[in-house]
Amino acid sequence: MRAAAVAGGGGMAACPSVVSLQFRDLRRSFSVNARRGGASVDDAGDVLGNSAAKNARIKGTYMPPEFFTAARAVAAAGRPEVQEERKEA
Repeated sequence: MRAAAVAGGGGMAACPSVVSLQFRDLRRSFSVNARRGGASVDDAGDVLGNSAAKNARIKGTYMPPEFFTAARAVAAAGRPEVQEERKEA
């Protein structure tokens, strides 16, 4: 932001401001951070109020694939444990 302010010559007026921020601007930030925090795709889609969980185009916009979410999924998937056979009485 500092570089943008200096280059723009308009001081801090050239930088984005919270005043001009709209609720819709927070949708992608929310969904990315929610997924990083462990929220399911369905839960994030419910909060967004759209079909992001089912529509690949919308999902790619609001919930792009990330290394962190993929790594968590890989870590969660483990080998199934061998269960002992049940003895019938």
